[in-house]
Amino acid sequence: MIGYIVLMSVGFLILLITFIFGGIVDAFSGLFGGDHDFNFHVGDHEVADVHAGEGPNVGPSFFNIRAIAAFVTGFGAMGWLLTSLGWNAYLAALPSLGVGVVMALITYGITLALFKQQSSSSYSPKEIIGQKAELVIPIPPNDCGQIALVYKGARIVHSAKTQDGSAIPGGLVKVDAMYGDTAIVSRI
Repeated sequence: MIGYIVLMSVGFLILLITFIFGGIVDAFSGLFGGDHDFNFHVGDHEVADVHAGEGPNVGPSFFNIRAIAAFVTGFGAMGWLLTSLGWNAYLAALPSLGVGVVMALITYGITLALFKQQSSSSYSPKEIIGQKAELVIPIPPNDCGQIALVYKGARIVHSAKTQDGSAIPGGLVKVDAMYGDTAIVSRI
């Protein structure tokens, strides 16, 4: 019973720390996620070479620190509850394992949803080519102004100028090209 209480307490403490000091979790994320290479050998023969790298479709690992802490908390809490009700500590381990897995899956689902939300609002400046934008600072002749537009649910702002150096006093413009962080725009 004491073992279950210790597991529940340690797991909950880690969850609490990661909730309060979320940046610390990022420092340890490399332990369970990121870029990995696995080579499997049977004798002198390589039977598999697996590369799990970072790329556009990579998200948080199922084995992230929050999911592990949630598993340990759920396992410990259920084990403590069942042993308090008179169950044998060894028999309590199986339902506790199930509760731990469910807690880890819920935590992973929340983490994945947050990751997708974060990644969906990021963009490459070239993605806004062809979009309409509002000129918030007029473009003087042969100089830069500023545009603003809503893209992927976020308001973004860029410096803007015209291709031919002409002035645009205000209104809506179309983004024709991007050079670094500066938009080349034309009147609509």
